[in-house]
Amino acid sequence: MTKDLEDTLRELGDEYRPVVERLRRAYAPAGRARGVGDRGAPSAAPWRGALLAAAAAVVLLGVGAFFRGGEPERVYTVRAADVAHEYMLAVVRDDAAVKEMIRTQRPDGGWGSDFLTRQNAAALRLCGSDAAQVAYRRAMRNLRLRGLK
Repeated sequence: MTKDLEDTLRELGDEYRPVVERLRRAYAPAGRARGVGDRGAPSAAPWRGALLAAAAAVVLLGVGAFFRGGEPERVYTVRAADVAHEYMLAVVRDDAAVKEMIRTQRPDGGWGSDFLTRQNAAALRLCGSDAAQVAYRRAMRNLRLRGLK
């Protein structure tokens, strides 16, 4: 106890000493044994908050690194008009549409989706030009290799 508290207890009388002792025990840290004075070993409470904050920061950095991965993911945007245009080429099937289908065919012979590859291959099959027939054969090879034809 502090000197002030001891002086106050002497002034109040001995009947208040048990009350003060009960209050001190009630608010003492959980690990402190009875009979240990105020000047015992220093408490680790000031360091607990700092250690907890450091551990939380390490966990957050680890989780962030795990979900971020290596390189940042690239985002590609496609205008809706372009996608609708790709699907309409086989329906229109004029000279400009056939040239556009041949131009947009990928090196593997497909067009991006199985449906679009089948649709464009069916449209190219009906065209008489040599370039259209080459594109048709490439599309059919793509479908066969992937087990779709």
